[in-house]
Amino acid sequence: MKGISKRLAEVPGDIFVALFLRADLASFHWALVIYLGGQADSAAKRDDGLWVKMHAKNTYGGIWEYEKVEMTTEGEGGIFNEASVLVKIGNIGRDLDNLYEVVSRIDAQFKEIPHRTDRIDGGRKTRYDCIIWLRMAVRKLLGTGMLDIKSDTDESGDMKYDEAVRLESVCRAYGEEFLKMRGAGWEERVWIVES
Repeated sequence: MKGISKRLAEVPGDIFVALFLRADLASFHWALVIYLGGQADSAAKRDDGLWVKMHAKNTYGGIWEYEKVEMTTEGEGGIFNEASVLVKIGNIGRDLDNLYEVVSRIDAQFKEIPHRTDRIDGGRKTRYDCIIWLRMAVRKLLGTGMLDIKSDTDESGDMKYDEAVRLESVCRAYGEEFLKMRGAGWEERVWIVES
């Protein structure tokens, strides 16, 4: 694992896997978040940058739905007060002048993700959840070229495994480390790392 820091220098268009600690304090809700940028508020000595959280949420009765939510950086309901682990996985802001348009296109693609487990993730044998949604969202971003993750390959040059599953494994390890440190009395609220 790369070093863990309290904060990276966020760049507009940075995309992260976000782990939000659940009420049981032993597991996480998973989402993708994109930093849109913003103006620093010098009077408040904080960055009121804007973030977009995209995820599948379980509604009452076990029905899943996609949700896109805007968040600030700090303060009540801010990403740094809500997320426990942010793992930077890339940047989608090749065209910063049109970043909101790019996010709008991503939002439209994510709305099309079915709320069921595809065969690649185990099909009907595997319960659908926010992690399955995240894998499908990452695959969509990879498939459209909006996200580029360096692939591990075997001797023949073929991919060893699905990049979305590999990314999940990396993020899961950071989450487990966060829980261990938290259990040992570590008081930092959020870890921000690069995958």
